[in-house]
Amino acid sequence: MKTLGGEDLAVFYSTNCYMNYYWTNNTAEPGARVIVLQSDGHFFGRDYRTGETFKEARYAAPFDKGFTYGIGVYHQWTNVAATFVPIEFEFTAFTPKPDAKVVSDLEKWNGYKCTVSKFRSTVLERIPPDLPKGKVLVTDRRFLADGYATVNYAVTNGRWLAADDSNLVKGVAHTRKVSLDVEQGFAPARRYELRRFVIWCLLLFPLSALALKGLSKKLKRKRKQNEIETRSC
Repeated sequence: MKTLGGEDLAVFYSTNCYMNYYWTNNTAEPGARVIVLQSDGHFFGRDYRTGETFKEARYAAPFDKGFTYGIGVYHQWTNVAATFVPIEFEFTAFTPKPDAKVVSDLEKWNGYKCTVSKFRSTVLERIPPDLPKGKVLVTDRRFLADGYATVNYAVTNGRWLAADDSNLVKGVAHTRKVSLDVEQGFAPARRYELRRFVIWCLLLFPLSALALKGLSKKLKRKRKQNEIETRSC
């Protein structure tokens, strides 16, 4: 089960999991199926202070022992090629209320409803299926490991380009490297380091100025003392 609540793709695609789930029947709606997501009290996400991808923590009591994280209700089903297919699904995610006292003090974080109005069975000759005819803009994420969060190009022949396609390889070589963190708008760690450096400079500058001022006064006093001693001689 994936983390919920406004996280970016780098966090969403993580394999860290702190939830369990179980299925039950909706007694108020005969025939409906319900999936309940349960947190074990841990959560993970991005450390926005440093820009690091993941930060593991535990919810404050009483939610540190676990709570209901989300509820999904499959209202209607149908049979397509001997396979049960949901045609109406509703999901609600919850988050602990501020200053909550009991584990049931939850508030709605987000929710969505999906309704399938038209469907049909077909035979897929290829997986993934061919693209529509004409010019299609493609956003390719297969090169993330090489430092390219997205590679954008156009396809006109209705076929996906293989990762080793010569034209695609040339296109990747001319694409600016952008990590998934930067693409999602989160500052990487080096920005944090630069900011910390600037803050230290701003703090040390007045201290350095005071130290130089004190040293200058000390040198002036010593110079005057030397002049007095020279005159007395």
